Amino acid sequence: MIAQSIGRRRRTGASIILAAFAWIAVRSVSSGGSIPFHDSSPIQSLARTPSKVDVKVDTCSLSSVAPADVVTACSLPELDSMRKPEWDGWVSFEGKRVAATPGGELVPVYAVRLADGAAVCISNQSNSRIEIKLTVHLPAGVYSIERLGFGFGDGESPPVLERLSGRIFSSEGTIRKPGWLLPGVASIYKFTNHTAQANTVYRNVRRDLELLHRSDAPAFRRIMVPLGECWDHLGPISGGIDPDKKEACLKHIHRALLTLAHAQSLANNFGGNGIAIGKITRSLSGDLDKLQGALTELSVGCLGLVPGTSVTTPDAKDPLVRKITVSIANQGGKAVSFVRLGTAAPKGSRIWPQEEAMFDELRPGETVRADFKVRLPDQSAAKGLVANIGYFAQRAPGHLSLQAF
Repeated sequence: MIAQSIGRRRRTGASIILAAFAWIAVRSVSSGGSIPFHDSSPIQSLARTPSKVDVKVDTCSLSSVAPADVVTACSLPELDSMRKPEWDGWVSFEGKRVAATPGGELVPVYAVRLADGAAVCISNQSNSRIEIKLTVHLPAGVYSIERLGFGFGDGESPPVLERLSGRIFSSEGTIRKPGWLLPGVASIYKFTNHTAQANTVYRNVRRDLELLHRSDAPAFRRIMVPLGECWDHLGPISGGIDPDKKEACLKHIHRALLTLAHAQSLANNFGGNGIAIGKITRSLSGDLDKLQGALTELSVGCLGLVPGTSVTTPDAKDPLVRKITVSIANQGGKAVSFVRLGTAAPKGSRIWPQEEAMFDELRPGETVRADFKVRLPDQSAAKGLVANIGYFAQRAPGHLSLQAF
């Protein structure tokens, strides 16, 4: 494969030669526009003159409609033990149903409130393409938005997962997202409140620390040295982030990330040296990793970064091989440095190239991306594909691991 690059990229030693034949890394200027959903769907030929519908969801108000599940409400195919939903492992619809206005009888909607956000499912039961204007009312928070599209009709199309630009609200606010659906296609929008997410994970970490304190007081005292400073920086952002004071919040977020990294290293050593009970330290390490992810998402929201992934459908000649494209766009006003793009796959998979793509800088209005190929041990392993994205801001690292689908 021939490497292509528009702009600067950072690589060292012999890895330059390997990269030149193994992966494609591209820098481009982002238009900031939305990506059409299922533009290559096999049922696109059925689309006729688009009809426009408005779908409104209020996550701050519970629904007065009779109880139902997402499959029934959106007229999706029935599930059984042999058929898992396309959204399995990505989002749950177990939350309380919230108020939603569908786009008519043939465009049903189902929306629920989650512990850290909301999920909205919209399906197109008509025989023509429809244009959607989705309006969602949400409580205060730093939100990321993801959209999963999938087919459910006779010509079922493969699922497509994409990340959309998020929003920050210091009080209740409204997000509007345009989109369109072909006949026999549904979309699920997941709105994740990373302020709420970070607060939840923080409480879980404190629970782990209480157990560690009882089982190994010296280990507890050592890890609280960096965590004490981390907590000092979490306090100012735990109540929410003001969009007009993002710069001050970013300093707290990245200082918290820096001290958290020290605590993560200590926690891993606890488990490795058998200093504390293995179960406690594993739980603590896992929750510290989740806290790192939640804080990085807050950083991403404040910086205006939009990560992305795409996975190709199985190749007819070699159905176990998939191509993964990992990207990140800078829709904010500040550059970030030392951007790293990579991927991970379930045990038994082979990834090439194995090394990450690296870029010196990602400036406002730019997008960087890299392609990887993965040979899976079996078809079911595709849902275990993960995109890894790292960067530096405020002299501290950020790292995201995203389900690639």
